[in-house]
Amino acid sequence: MEREIFRGRYTRNMNGLVDRFSIGFSSTDYEHNELEEGAIASTFKVTDAYATEIEASLNAYENLDTVIGVSYANETLETSGEEVFLPETETSKQAIFTFNNYEISNWVFEFSARHDEVEYETATHSYDDSASSLALGVAYKTPYNGIIGATSATTERLPSVNELYSDGVHFAAQRNEIGDNTLSKESSDMAEIYFRQKLPFGGFSIS
Repeated sequence: MEREIFRGRYTRNMNGLVDRFSIGFSSTDYEHNELEEGAIASTFKVTDAYATEIEASLNAYENLDTVIGVSYANETLETSGEEVFLPETETSKQAIFTFNNYEISNWVFEFSARHDEVEYETATHSYDDSASSLALGVAYKTPYNGIIGATSATTERLPSVNELYSDGVHFAAQRNEIGDNTLSKESSDMAEIYFRQKLPFGGFSIS
């Protein structure tokens, strides 16, 4: 296996509406060979792989901390050999997200959201779908170093390249992988009520 990764990030603290600005970038070249009886049976290469993310922390309102951001990523998977179980695939991903935390007196309110767009392109099939996730939370800090709160979230997840397009035996992992390109996104819902207490000798949590 050979892998080369370059990463960089620039962050600047500011005054005014934008408290902090950050932009990150990464570029990856990747290749690995899988052997069968000492001979190369398959080769997987990831080329033109790059990702960038921009985040900003805002001072929109007193006691409100807000982070907003966008990200973009792109990569091309190249495959060759007799035992290849994945097709060559070009992947493009975009996302926008936000996290908000508001504290007043002993109360804490949180809200987060994320929206993703994903595109996969092979020689015979294309996939284009989106997913959204939301989370809400509220908590009260007790006078005795405790906190009681509730959280609710709904999330969506899009299928991966392997889940869509695998077709054959993956000898290196010793399994037969069969994908389904008609898969849709999966969703989950969660609700939690919790109580956490700090004590001089430790603490406990009940949820």
